Amino acid sequence: MSKREDIINTAIEEFSSYYYDAASINSIIENSSTSKGTFYYYFRNKEALYIELIKESKNMKEKLSQQREEEVVNNNTTSIFQIIKRRIKASIDFGIEYPKHSKFLINVANEPNTKIKLKVKDLFGDSDDDHLKEVIKNSIYNNKIRENLPEDFICSLMSYQTTCFTEFLLSSGISLDSSNIGIINQYLEYYIDFLEKGLGTSSQKVKIIKDITYL
Repeated sequence: MSKREDIINTAIEEFSSYYYDAASINSIIENSSTSKGTFYYYFRNKEALYIELIKESKNMKEKLSQQREEEVVNNNTTSIFQIIKRRIKASIDFGIEYPKHSKFLINVANEPNTKIKLKVKDLFGDSDDDHLKEVIKNSIYNNKIRENLPEDFICSLMSYQTTCFTEFLLSSGISLDSSNIGIINQYLEYYIDFLEKGLGTSSQKVKIIKDITYL
């Protein structure tokens, strides 16, 4: 393993445990058994290392996601909830195979440093959200989801749902481990059913629809 790989692997450990400001370059240097000179030979500064970690982690996740995304042949005929389910499954697969990288990307998504968060957004954009917006437009057009809610609201909500399920599992005491795949899949079925059908009973839904009609 090269020194650069040592630094990358140690940095993933550090940044998966701490947010950007709390993560320590000195700890990374010490724990990777390298020198400051070697570290700065490969990475200009902390931000450059952080961006490289995001790029590497996203690429790894994308490779695992491609197979499921390729199953979505036609957005006009594929349920948005099945698309979300496939995306969540890809995140679960990623979390099981690369737990540190998965935790790191969760930290990136929840990064409290506004400046670094905006920097990441500028560099990596919202390509996933753009794709989701198109799927939502098609779903509304084909009467697959409600049309009485703003598209931007639906997109933001659905985008959040595709990224927070892993956090939900962890907060429920369910680790991303192959031994837990049974309960993980069961929770995912509950989750998608909840997104698609809601929490209210059929009678409550009828009342809500009537109330909306009279607004």
